[in-house]
Amino acid sequence: MKGTLDCIPCLVRQAVEISGKAFHDDRERQNWIGGVLEYLSAQDFLEKTPPDLAASFHRTLAGTEGRKDFYKEEKTRYNRLILSLEDRLRERISRSPEPLREALTLAIAGNIIDFGTPHGVSEEGVLETIEMSERTEPVRNDSQSLFEKLKSAVSLL
Repeated sequence: MKGTLDCIPCLVRQAVEISGKAFHDDRERQNWIGGVLEYLSAQDFLEKTPPDLAASFHRTLAGTEGRKDFYKEEKTRYNRLILSLEDRLRERISRSPEPLREALTLAIAGNIIDFGTPHGVSEEGVLETIEMSERTEPVRNDSQSLFEKLKSAVSLL
């Protein structure tokens, strides 16, 4: 994923959002956000990825607040949601004529769970995306290339 100039507002929104989780004092929040704006103003948005840019300011905040994950509660909630669907999803994969492709489809659907995006995440949206993934094809499908590479791969991350 390459960055674009359209990523700037999202990164600023994300900085404002997580500063509210870290600081109780508006002056501290403002000072930290000012540092993020200064950092972002020196970045090349066309060469760096949005996750790399966001990770940089997340790390600075984690260091000042002694917290590593400002989305821990949200991640726990959505992990529980997906785990509650585990049996159903495993069944969907096992009954598929192409189980690996089906697992990949579900993994792609799971990418909707991203707390850094401006559209937000909802349990209803996650469930709808999982259901929709059974009836729709991805806009871009490079799975065959992936499957070919997996045949000779030594490891998979």
